[in-house]
Amino acid sequence: MTLIVLPPSEGKAPGGRKPWVPESGRYGAFGPARREVASALSVAMAGGPDARRKLLGVGGPLLERAAIANAALVGAPTLPAHERYRGVVHDHLDVASLPPVERRRAYASVIILSALLGAVALTDPVPDYKLKMGATLPGLGPVSRFWGPVLAAGLDGTGRRGETLDLLPDEHAAAWQPRGPRVTHVRFDQPGPAGTRRKAAGHAAKAVKGMLARYVILTPGALRDALPGFTWEGWTFDPANSRAASRAGDGLAVFVAPA
Repeated sequence: MTLIVLPPSEGKAPGGRKPWVPESGRYGAFGPARREVASALSVAMAGGPDARRKLLGVGGPLLERAAIANAALVGAPTLPAHERYRGVVHDHLDVASLPPVERRRAYASVIILSALLGAVALTDPVPDYKLKMGATLPGLGPVSRFWGPVLAAGLDGTGRRGETLDLLPDEHAAAWQPRGPRVTHVRFDQPGPAGTRRKAAGHAAKAVKGMLARYVILTPGALRDALPGFTWEGWTFDPANSRAASRAGDGLAVFVAPA
């Protein structure tokens, strides 16, 4: 089985059911750290609107909703991660539409790195919240730096029995990134000026990331065999700039957008 490491999404479905207990879910051992982050986030929400806007990067009704949710996270209603996260990556992964066998594979294989929870599985309970991994919280400092040693202690070696596909953006990789001879990192490139390339960003990069995760879940077998076959809306595998994971080190899979 291939472990797939994904970011969360800024967009989240509202509402929920069972109250959030930080020690719940597959990675409940992160409970004490989650409580620290939730407490620091609650303190930050007691500041003025300008400070909240700067921290969360939103305004208007979105800021109001986020401030209310962030102020009282412990005990807040939860949804499973695959229902809560409603951004571009997760909408294109579209777990709900997977066939039953592949859906169970996704539940078992996907890890989501979260600024609030550290790491969650798709079926783990997640409250409504808003926090970026690149944020800095009062009394806690940079969130990615806080999570770094916690995630290393809890996740290093997680994918030892199989392969790992790393789909983390730089912001989340600053907190934790899988490493090892069975890890394949992914880069998405798009054409730049005068035949150059630049790292893809924005909606297009998020969409293809979700589609690649879905493809790997639907395509059993070794990554070195599966990844070259992925195409979507003109995105193709770039063998010249890719390298397969081996005993000598981790691998890199590069995909290129159409010109």
